Amino acid sequence: MAMTAGGIIGQARGVLLDQIGLDYPDAELLAWANEAAREVANLRPDLAVVIEEMDLVVGTLQTIPASGVRFWNLLRNSAGPGVQHLDKAEVERFNPGWAAAVASATVKGFFHDPRTPTVFEVFPPNTGAGRVLCAYTRVPAAMASLSDPWPLPDLYAGPAVDWVLFRAFSKDPRARAVGAGYLAAFDHRMGGKAQVDMAAEAAR
Repeated sequence: MAMTAGGIIGQARGVLLDQIGLDYPDAELLAWANEAAREVANLRPDLAVVIEEMDLVVGTLQTIPASGVRFWNLLRNSAGPGVQHLDKAEVERFNPGWAAAVASATVKGFFHDPRTPTVFEVFPPNTGAGRVLCAYTRVPAAMASLSDPWPLPDLYAGPAVDWVLFRAFSKDPRARAVGAGYLAAFDHRMGGKAQVDMAAEAAR
């Protein structure tokens, strides 16, 4: 069964010994669970990748949708033709006037600099009628009720519980050391999982 906001909050309540919400109302814990989803996605943006069709604007410079935080890839034109990831330095070396080429609705290639995570460039310049299949990281959907699904893979619900407990215990000055322990647990789980995933990717 898929993890829900209520599942994460229920686990946290078990540790907090506050099953009926006397000290921590649902709204407060839900806000921290949403905060946890954003923190997890910030550390592991690959977990929140969506692939959607995107309309292009006139010119070379394009921006992912407002809900996005990081561009990953252009898979193809919506109409079918594939798109090539180009090396901008190489293109400018052999074709310094590429940005002034005849505009087209069909994208042949794209450039992306990770230092500008929400923008990318297309070649040739677009007419504004282009449409592509784009992969990008989107801010996780907010959970508005206890029945809402956890917006990331269930494997990362554990770190979310750690985050909620960190925030809960940090409210009480006498329990801040306990809260710091849960923050360390969150960091350890996220860092350890990232290292395992990177090792698995390298072994492919």
